[in-house]
Amino acid sequence: MATSKPYSSLVIAAFTAYPWDNVLPKLRLLDPASFLGITVLPSNDYPDGNIFPQNIEQADLVYIQRDYPRYLEAYRQVIQIAREFNKPILFDIDDLLFETTDFPNQEEADYYLPVIGLILDAIISADVIVTPSVNLKHYLDPLHPKVHVFPNFLNDRKWLLREPPPPKSAPLTIGYIGTRSHIGDLEALAPVIEKIGHIYPEQVQFRFWIEQSPSQLMRFSNIHWSPFMAPRYDDYIDWMAEIQPDIWIAPLLDSPFNRVKSPIKFLEYSACGVPGVYSKVAPYTEVITHGENGLLASSMDEWVEMICLLVEDSAKRREIGYAALQMIRERWLLSNNAERWGKIIREGIAVSPTKPNPDQLRNAFDLLSRHYINLARDYQSAWRELRSTRAQIADLDDLLYERSKRIEVLIHQLERSNRGLRGKIEDLQWRIFPLGSAQREIVKKAVYTLPVFAARKKALAEASSFKPARPAPKLERPIRLALYTTDDWSTASAHIRLVGPSHHPASGIKVLDGCQASTFPRLDFFIQADAVVVQRDFPRHAKQYQAVVNWAAQTGKPVLYEIDDLLYDLPEDHPEKAYFRPVEGQILAAIRDAGAVITSTIPLAKHIRQINPNTWILANYLDDNLWKLDSANQPMLDKDQSVRIGYMGGITQTHMPDILSIKGVLDYLLDRFGEKICLHFWGVVPPDLLERENVVFHADKFPNYKEFAAYFSQQSIDIFIAPLIEGDFNDCKSAIKYLEYSSLSAPGVYSNVFPYREIIRPGVNGFLAANEEEWKEALIRLVEDRVLRRNIGEAALNTVKNQFLLSRHAQEWGRIYEAAIRSCYR
Repeated sequence: MATSKPYSSLVIAAFTAYPWDNVLPKLRLLDPASFLGITVLPSNDYPDGNIFPQNIEQADLVYIQRDYPRYLEAYRQVIQIAREFNKPILFDIDDLLFETTDFPNQEEADYYLPVIGLILDAIISADVIVTPSVNLKHYLDPLHPKVHVFPNFLNDRKWLLREPPPPKSAPLTIGYIGTRSHIGDLEALAPVIEKIGHIYPEQVQFRFWIEQSPSQLMRFSNIHWSPFMAPRYDDYIDWMAEIQPDIWIAPLLDSPFNRVKSPIKFLEYSACGVPGVYSKVAPYTEVITHGENGLLASSMDEWVEMICLLVEDSAKRREIGYAALQMIRERWLLSNNAERWGKIIREGIAVSPTKPNPDQLRNAFDLLSRHYINLARDYQSAWRELRSTRAQIADLDDLLYERSKRIEVLIHQLERSNRGLRGKIEDLQWRIFPLGSAQREIVKKAVYTLPVFAARKKALAEASSFKPARPAPKLERPIRLALYTTDDWSTASAHIRLVGPSHHPASGIKVLDGCQASTFPRLDFFIQADAVVVQRDFPRHAKQYQAVVNWAAQTGKPVLYEIDDLLYDLPEDHPEKAYFRPVEGQILAAIRDAGAVITSTIPLAKHIRQINPNTWILANYLDDNLWKLDSANQPMLDKDQSVRIGYMGGITQTHMPDILSIKGVLDYLLDRFGEKICLHFWGVVPPDLLERENVVFHADKFPNYKEFAAYFSQQSIDIFIAPLIEGDFNDCKSAIKYLEYSSLSAPGVYSNVFPYREIIRPGVNGFLAANEEEWKEALIRLVEDRVLRRNIGEAALNTVKNQFLLSRHAQEWGRIYEAAIRSCYR
């Protein structure tokens, strides 16, 4: 019988192998518990898995998630303590983790293979099992008598359910979001994407948000790939509110692993009010009624047919998007279903802990035996393939040897007949022999890298005070933007946000000089302009700003406001607070009154949307017209050379609080390493450090961003640092400093704040530090290991080259500004 204790008095001790703000803990545990008022005690560290034993004693229930048993010693300790205090154990598993031969890719199969037995142990040791799908329950029923189903639902306290967008003209965007584990599913659609490109060469583009580039698809000109990295689920939800494709796709290969998954992608897609085409396999066939709330496709021809149907019929897009959204509202919101989870928890608490029965053990043993028999067969098959390929290599080597002997004979014959041809023959010989060698190496590499297993692989709210009361005009490229700013066009802000992109032909914009830096601004008006752009704190010049707004109203030009910092809410200790405090009201009014706002980051857009919902995001990129990207700029130091650690703080004192926040770390490094390191500062330096040896302050200042890029590209620094005090203002900043540092192929240590943790993979392309100890640890590793410095520096440079060059993203300016302008018209 389930416990009768109120939810608010229930306590769960939880254990997971994932960060607590990751999608799995949030979706399966923390969000449902929050709705019911159940207390969850996160009871292990991440990523170490170390436990807090006292939490088990306090709890009514022990919750173990997915592959936490991989932390074997900690897992055994959890089970032991739970049994000692007579605490029931609930095991939550959301994927078929035993069938590694059906995994989407070999990397994940190798990750879960070592813990299959431990996951089975957790299943038969638990008192209650929870899973998100009925199909997975059927699979687990032979292993446990108490398997409950709690599907994944959308947390409607966080998800913004959006009405279907109004019909739009071409180009339409077909979107896909996923992790790298689903690249195989997406790449299986290559024939479909190619055919859609032939049918709609200008009308349709595919936009993929995915961690890793789908390399098999990037050859198509209609593909746009953006790296997708949102490890925090709440950030992912906010990010989903920013994007607005016209059609979603969700390909899923038919396999036992995929058939037991939950339809969470359908739920997330449908929350946007956007229709989708889905593979005709479970889990989608269980929630989609074909033609009503989604479209299903099982062949390449069907995929093409369904996509064409939605491209051609805007009314159908809206109809299906609305039906899918209504289904979410009626059946798939957490607020309507949290009680189901609560009942499972109550029943779990009421269960008396028991030992596994013989049937469970026998079924688990049979499953494990079948798995390893299949594994042995795969190894045998791979070994036979390996031996066969090696035999082919031996035959190829023999053939190459015979050919080389024949070439030698031919050379001697030709030498005797015509000595004048010898030079040409030798040239021919050296052309042939490297080719044979290369062929052998390619074949050998193919053999020795054989896989062990066979491959089974913005409908934004309309709320603004300035909307010209006429239809949107036809916009032609380049879009002409009259810019009014207090910054000189040569400064970083003006260049990065508008002037620099306009110099790339693909951007599709032209910037007209309405006004730039001046104490008493002189205004120019351009009747040919498509829109007026007011940047940053230009509204501090009240008369000139009002004149611009009045002229725009008289001529029917939309007013766009461009801002890249949280200027109306600077921290009280910020060095520029006194400068911006008098104009905070004017900036807020300009945001409110603008037809649309253009900004640089998701957190900043989130703040601004509270004032003006019609806010668009254009990220900052590195202008490769200015920055020299060359790994040779950072030669590897000799062991006896001092390691150069650099900090670039700009031309003002705005970053003094940030660098002061790690002064203790810098003192520690100087004390520990002495002459082995040298600290270099640009812009700002803690005054006390200037009195120390091995500290260099560069007084050079370059308000001109082009001159700064040319100068800074020539610097030789071995390690960069980028401290940033956590807070709303800094969280809204972009990661431009990471891009500039990394362009020098130099590794860096960065504060663990939003701008940087969205890009940096710790230990791969940089380091993140949240406290003094982490700063010390990362910097010591880089100072002492020059190979690590080189590897991380090259990875950082490649991150910039592959993902953040302006030349790769310039077209976004034309698309976003055109969309923003059109959104300003009633």
